[in-house]
Amino acid sequence: MSKMNNLLTELKTLLGRYNATIEVGYDDCSDTHGMSGEHMNIYITKDDSFKTEESHTINGWGIDEHDIDVVKSTEPTKEELIKQIQDTTEELALIEEKYARLSAAYWNL
Repeated sequence: MSKMNNLLTELKTLLGRYNATIEVGYDDCSDTHGMSGEHMNIYITKDDSFKTEESHTINGWGIDEHDIDVVKSTEPTKEELIKQIQDTTEELALIEEKYARLSAAYWNL
């Protein structure tokens, strides 16, 4: 199998697995005298639906490996998500504690 056949086979598999599409777009003000704002959109749609679940826009007419690195770096890591959850849980505990003190003070008036 040629490199191109391997690439197309893997790409087809990934697009199917993630219910994804790759589209070309441009600014609304583009016309027959020139195009501007050219970009590529990667969409992941919900299963059995046309509703977009996630999307990413890359400026230009193509996507290469460096553009994909940008996509990866914008998403939080598992460790970052766990830290956000822990921070939020701590904040909620403080709020609940303040609420309990205020509630007790109110009822003791």
